[in-house]
Amino acid sequence: MREIIAAILSAEDEAGRLVAAAAAHGRAMVLEAGKKAREITEAAALEARQAAERVLEGAQAEAAREKEALLAAAAAEIEKNAPFQGADRRAAVDFVVEEVLRGGNARN
Repeated sequence: MREIIAAILSAEDEAGRLVAAAAAHGRAMVLEAGKKAREITEAAALEARQAAERVLEGAQAEAAREKEALLAAAAAEIEKNAPFQGADRRAAVDFVVEEVLRGGNARN
C-alpha cells in the first residue's frame, strides 16, 4: 500500500512540475507574442507615417506648381489689363505679385 501511495504522490509532484513548466512556457509565449505585436505595430506605424509624408510632399509640390501657374497667369492678366505702360506697368505687376507672395494687402 505504501508503494501505491508513494507512486501517487510522485505522480502528483510530477504533474505539479509539468503544470508549472507549462504555465511558465505559456507566460513566455504571451510575452513573446506581445513583443511581436508591438514590433509589428511599430513597423506598420512607421510605414504609414512614411507613406503619409510622401503624399504630403507630393501635395505640397503640386500646390507649389499650381501657385506658380496661377501667379504667372495673374501677372499676365495684370500686364495685359494694366493702365500703365513700360516700366510702370512692370513695377505694378511686380508689386502685386510680391504682395500676393507675402500674403499681405496692398495699402497706401
